[in-house]
Amino acid sequence: MLTAPSLSVHAQRAAALAREFLKDAKQMNDEMDKQDPLKPKLPASAKAVAQANREFDNEMSALAHACPA
Repeated sequence: MLTAPSLSVHAQRAAALAREFLKDAKQMNDEMDKQDPLKPKLPASAKAVAQANREFDNEMSALAHACPA
């Protein structure tokens, strides 16, 4: 459990971003399942997945920097 306010903010944000990533990834996969398999393309929701992933990585990097192994 993280109790330091500066770390807690990053941990809570990372958890929220993980949930957002999973929700967005499900939507993206659902949209891809509806596509013609011979004409695949990334749906617009892929941008949301990528953005959530980038932000999650940033939060995890901040935590790793503050709490080295």
